Amino acid sequence: MAMSEKYYLILLFAMAFTGSACGPNETANQRTSRQQATDSNSYTSNYSSKVSKDSPISYWRFSSYDAFLDLGVSAQNIQSINPPNYFEGGPLLLDDTKAIPLISSTSSIVIPHSPNQIQLPFTAEIFVRSAFLNQGATSYNKIAAKMNWGGSTGGWQLVSNNGEYKFQYAVNYATSNMTEMVSLGLASTQWVHLAVTVDFNGVKTYRDGNLVASGNWLGTPQTSSFSGPLVLGQNSNLCDGTVEGTDPVKLNKCRGEAFQGAVDEFAIYPVVLTASQIKAHYDAAISQGLQN
Repeated sequence: MAMSEKYYLILLFAMAFTGSACGPNETANQRTSRQQATDSNSYTSNYSSKVSKDSPISYWRFSSYDAFLDLGVSAQNIQSINPPNYFEGGPLLLDDTKAIPLISSTSSIVIPHSPNQIQLPFTAEIFVRSAFLNQGATSYNKIAAKMNWGGSTGGWQLVSNNGEYKFQYAVNYATSNMTEMVSLGLASTQWVHLAVTVDFNGVKTYRDGNLVASGNWLGTPQTSSFSGPLVLGQNSNLCDGTVEGTDPVKLNKCRGEAFQGAVDEFAIYPVVLTASQIKAHYDAAISQGLQN
């Protein structure tokens, strides 16, 4: 037997003994582990790919906003489906994270109305970081809102209130036809991933991929008819850039409900995402280091 053949046989024996081969000598457990590793790498390789795979009707990545500093500046360069048409208030300062910082009581992002933003069922998810704790000690500071507060057309709001993140959907505030106000856990100055699902059975809230709470309907479940804008950082019906004008009462109301912090990766889906889908999104973000 030639020397090269001996070395070849020794190599084959070593591979079979250690189980390092991918073939007949690979054990069932090793094969399973290898496949799980392959699946994991493809499954969590990219957060935006994972979100897009689940077919959001709108997805605002907020990954390019270099030109947007002042009121009225077009936001066409924001990478998104159905982009917002302008920033209101400001200034919106740049930072290295490529998230949207809401740094003042007048900073906000206004997104034009689409029925899909409020039609039941739906899921909304977003990354949030508060500038300081206990925002909304006596009010509901709006992280994202599409609502007519106190009105007959209802809407929904994701807020910081008394040290907690909370969510509520309403058909008619005047008649209390709405869901319970459901917690998403304590507010944080660190990035957290928040998700809410709403359907005719109620509300479920998720934080960092885990179910936090469920809420019931307090009235008759149905879709809100509110047709105002979807606003990040402010109240929809008082801070849409046209209603408040110079009215000091409305401006104070608006600013009193402003959220200060940062938001990123905001998506809305026309379905209720499963717990495993939401967890997969969060895991994909962690694998990319997005929370850093």
